Amino acid sequence: MAYAMHMPMERTTILIPEGLRRRLVDEARRRKVPQSALIRDALERYLDERTSGQPYLLGVADVEGVDARDAKAWVREQWARDRPTP
Repeated sequence: MAYAMHMPMERTTILIPEGLRRRLVDEARRRKVPQSALIRDALERYLDERTSGQPYLLGVADVEGVDARDAKAWVREQWARDRPTP
């Protein structure tokens, strides 16, 4: 995924095993991209895969016909509708 230079970024530090760091360096050189771009892409894909189909945030919403007493049933219904059948 391409990130625009004006996109707000935050710096973080991670500790990785030496072998993984070497693979990261090699792959970044092969693709001619910054290591940080590979890490962002891999992390984004991992988190998207892990959280697909799950709501990002649960909270108060203005849904017509749903009040606090009905909210739990409404959420269960929405999840059941969106969940793929095995």
